[in-house]
Amino acid sequence: MAGQVFNYAAKARKFIEGTLVGMHTRAGFYADAHSAEFISDLIGRAVHFHLPDSGRILDDELRGLWGEEVRLPYPIMTIEYRATGETAPGAREVPERLAVACETTIDALPWAPAADTAEGLWPDDHRCVLVIPLSGSGSDTWTIDPIAVAMPMVPVFSPSAAEKADLDVSTPPDYFRREPGKKGCVMAAAGLIVQPGVMEQTYLRFGERAYNEIMADSTMEAMAVLGLVEALSCTNVTTEIAQAGDAALNARRARQGKLPLFETRTLVIVPGRSTGGVSFGTGHHASPRQHLRRGHIRRLQDGKKTWVNACVVGAAEAGVIGKKYAVCGIEAE
Repeated sequence: MAGQVFNYAAKARKFIEGTLVGMHTRAGFYADAHSAEFISDLIGRAVHFHLPDSGRILDDELRGLWGEEVRLPYPIMTIEYRATGETAPGAREVPERLAVACETTIDALPWAPAADTAEGLWPDDHRCVLVIPLSGSGSDTWTIDPIAVAMPMVPVFSPSAAEKADLDVSTPPDYFRREPGKKGCVMAAAGLIVQPGVMEQTYLRFGERAYNEIMADSTMEAMAVLGLVEALSCTNVTTEIAQAGDAALNARRARQGKLPLFETRTLVIVPGRSTGGVSFGTGHHASPRQHLRRGHIRRLQDGKKTWVNACVVGAAEAGVIGKKYAVCGIEAE
């Protein structure tokens, strides 16, 4: 999954510290300025990741996380990727995406969820995974999206499992009702307004629709973070350094007025490491005709998980099965 590293974390942090905090302060948005400083500090202490375009990795509706507690591979991290595709009519294109994520408690944050949303949402220890989206438009100008997503560290459920679960603080709360047959995962999430001055201006201009659209966009950033978590839960997926962050080099770059290069990691599938194998027998899963087997996570008998790449299996002489797959959007309440 290696590719060009964009160094978005360093670019966003420079804009936050050099421009955004001052803009908010001059506008009287002191809470927004404090939030920006808080987020800049997180970026400076994070482990950085680069993902493919659109932030999608496995495209399997997060099945590898179903039934498991939400945890990050590192306490603080960022993920960068380019958002591709058409924008809505009249909307400004924001192709540069950076998500800042950390493990924390809801009590340690400078923001709090709405009381009616928070009731019954958090386990007793109030642990959560926080995802803060940032957007850039290619001109070294960055914005902190007004709404962040906080996800309690409770198990992720498939829709069918959620329907059968007892609704208490250790399982998804009752507002995770899903339409029958809808695909995706069910997970707890609360929106936190991290830029209240900006959000108020946006709300006054565009109304309730603005909040819903920003929350939906922030949820997609959270899904990108969860996709990375899911991929790294596989025994044959690991990380490699795609961009080194050398202290001496960065000191020289600073003297030259250049941005530092943050050490940035990318995901790789380890060749030769067992992916569970493919066998064809005479039972229910026998499939001698040639067909495309979609990439998927396989759970092994010892409880470990491994990613199996898409491949062509079977013998063409026995016939060919044609399959077409549509990539469905991942949704969360």
